[in-house]
Amino acid sequence: MGLLVRALAVALAASLVSPRRAILAGLGVGVVERVIFFNWPGVNGLVELCLFVLVLFLVLFVGAVPGSRGDGGWSFTSKVRPLPARLRVNPCVQGLTWGAGVVGLAVALVVPLVLDTSAHYFTFTRIALISVVVLSVTILVGWGGQLSLAQFAFAGLGAMCMAGADLHLRLQFAPALLLSVIVCTAAAAALGFPSFRLRGMQLAIVTMVFAVAAYTWWFRQEIFNGGGVSARYEPSSLDLGWVDLGDRRTYYLLCLTVLVVAMAMAYRIRRSGFGRALIAVRQDEAVVSAYAVRPRRVKLTAFALSGGMAGLAGALLMPVLVNARPESFDAGLSLSVVAMAVIGGLASVAGAVIGAAWVVGLPMLFDDSELVALGASGLGMLVLIMYFPGGLSRIGVAARDLVARWADERSGAHVPSTPPTERPRPVVAASPGAEPRAPSTGPLLQVADLSVSFGGREVVHGVSLEVGRQETVGLIGANGAGKSTIMNALGGFVPSTGTVHLDGVDVSGWSPARRAAAGLGRSFQNAALFGDLTVLETVSLAHERGMPTSTVAVLTGLPAWRRRNRDQLSRATALIDYLGLGRYCDHLVSSLSTGTRRICELACMLALEPRMICLDEPTAGVAQRETEAFAPLIGEIRRDLGASLLVVEHDMPFVMAVSDRVYCLDNGRMLAEGSPVEVRNDPLVVASYLGTNEQVIQRSDAWPATVDAS
Repeated sequence: MGLLVRALAVALAASLVSPRRAILAGLGVGVVERVIFFNWPGVNGLVELCLFVLVLFLVLFVGAVPGSRGDGGWSFTSKVRPLPARLRVNPCVQGLTWGAGVVGLAVALVVPLVLDTSAHYFTFTRIALISVVVLSVTILVGWGGQLSLAQFAFAGLGAMCMAGADLHLRLQFAPALLLSVIVCTAAAAALGFPSFRLRGMQLAIVTMVFAVAAYTWWFRQEIFNGGGVSARYEPSSLDLGWVDLGDRRTYYLLCLTVLVVAMAMAYRIRRSGFGRALIAVRQDEAVVSAYAVRPRRVKLTAFALSGGMAGLAGALLMPVLVNARPESFDAGLSLSVVAMAVIGGLASVAGAVIGAAWVVGLPMLFDDSELVALGASGLGMLVLIMYFPGGLSRIGVAARDLVARWADERSGAHVPSTPPTERPRPVVAASPGAEPRAPSTGPLLQVADLSVSFGGREVVHGVSLEVGRQETVGLIGANGAGKSTIMNALGGFVPSTGTVHLDGVDVSGWSPARRAAAGLGRSFQNAALFGDLTVLETVSLAHERGMPTSTVAVLTGLPAWRRRNRDQLSRATALIDYLGLGRYCDHLVSSLSTGTRRICELACMLALEPRMICLDEPTAGVAQRETEAFAPLIGEIRRDLGASLLVVEHDMPFVMAVSDRVYCLDNGRMLAEGSPVEVRNDPLVVASYLGTNEQVIQRSDAWPATVDAS
């Protein structure tokens, strides 16, 4: 493992692309290693610690690895199409879901009673606690897409903190447990900072180097082991209030309770606004910023939560181990818990328990069976992944789908083939707790001297424009004129110079999420949404701006989060029905056509309730018939929200029909502005954009000049 970490650190220093830098970095690491061994021969793990410091320096101060960032998501899970709502409430389907949980809990309670020995209680306690660690992998890696290979290192840190709290502070069980969780949560949050610049394999390298440095150096410090070769936990008493935890059976029941609570917490997370934001951040950080979600906050929360869960499991494991050596938390075990999550099902709450039981439980319960040992070995895991790429939990999903189809056929229910003709009005209300703003008479959006450069080449040159209140302004120009770049600059997605004022407030230095929270809505040219979320979940995520989810309420299970989640879903359902998307409510966004994704994106715009909406080619990839239906829809949106719109579009009849005024760009400079008729007939616009083709010019007269939005 040490040699692997050295190789990975060298590869990261070379940005994974430069052989010359890799050779120089390798020579440098070798020289530093020899110097350390010569001057500090008795200090274990000092080389690994220096490697970790080097990796952090490269990540935080030198720069991100090329290709480690970007718009594309990093997903490790296979997609599972959710059941429609009408089937989820079916008694047969609900009975199967709850029945499996009840059976699993019954087995966990009964089997240890049958095998009533201390060794078996140790086995089941370890399975329960490792399941909690695997569950932390599910949240961080499966849902958050942050490939961390240090989860068992946090479990080791929790265990060592328990020993240190007993050795130096003489804390009883409960205070020591709380201290361990706090330390692990803080350490995991600190390790999450590199995720701002890295993702995928590069982030995995950083976390793996941390795991190796932890068990080779950190866990050997005197603060944990008192100068010995191992950490011991021998408190004067082991109790939790009036409950004596000295009995193996009682302690196992405590650990089982912790596992059940952790599973319930993970279940709530996935179904809450935080869980939807976590998956959205995994898929596209730029797009989710336009939903007023702060990706960095979401990722840090995920790291802190997963580290706290792993630390809690490790702290509870320490009284079972009593005497823990650093090798008990080898970095290879962090790889093993990721493998357990993959075997069970990386995105499945139940899969965490299944994976831990398969890899840890079977060999310990059937230690004399060579066949079982082979099935739980690396070869057995490889075979399982080959035949069950979605994990063993997919067997349960297949059974659920089979029962759902049978129940559906028996009930004779069906989904309407066409959307309803009578569309209910959406629920559009002011954000709770929002302070009313003083009315202003100036333009809602005012841009002055906006310039954007890429690699020293200026692509937008001193552009100024403004959008009045409840006004629709078109922005046209040839390909490469800089229209989408201006949209990105307005949203804060690219660095720019100049000023951007929203309702009289200078937002030029604000982040994209902060601009979105202030009321600047943004759609994207490729209808960028979140393919692993359903239409209902996507529109519900957009309600986070007006009805933010409290992560603390979700974790603690307070009724407030259920009310907030119910309100989000009900409002999202109203918007979906209003736009005629009811039949797609439970469909994954990745399965929708381009036109349907455009409608879904407009539903998100309504949910965000922005005052200023920037639409980037809303009809791109949409059939002509659907394009013609967009104009009155945009008029309805402007009327319902009382918002202003800035529309970038290549379809001249469309943009001329919806716009009150039009700006025309040419090579990043403002060429003309005025009413649609004036711009359409401007000789410079005709020459630079419409050209001299009379058919194109005549086609721009095919639609009415404006669409009534009143």
